[in-house]
Amino acid sequence: MANPPTTDLTSLAVEIAARQHRGQFDKQGEPYILHPLRVMAGVTRAWKHMHPTLRQTLEGVGVTVNDLRAIAVMHDVLEDTEMSIKELLPFPGYVRTYSRGKMCVLPENLISGD
Repeated sequence: MANPPTTDLTSLAVEIAARQHRGQFDKQGEPYILHPLRVMAGVTRAWKHMHPTLRQTLEGVGVTVNDLRAIAVMHDVLEDTEMSIKELLPFPGYVRTYSRGKMCVLPENLISGD
């Protein structure tokens, strides 16, 4: 039986990043996906040690630790793989988080698909 589709944003981002970085290796010969996974782990650690005021500010604008984890693991996908923003559009939660959190400014014509 096939696995049900992933609905958790972080899990979906990991699946996309792993698929897009498949076959890529860093300069040391390790699978490239390890880099974004390490960045994601760093974000998780930083969130735990973040000043409460900053955490409250992020949460106040709707940014959660899971949003930041998803952004961290996906940070190289559009830059270092063949995936385009149009291919990412079926994942509106990620695009919304990425643009809402101002972690990356996406031109409106790319978001609308023009």
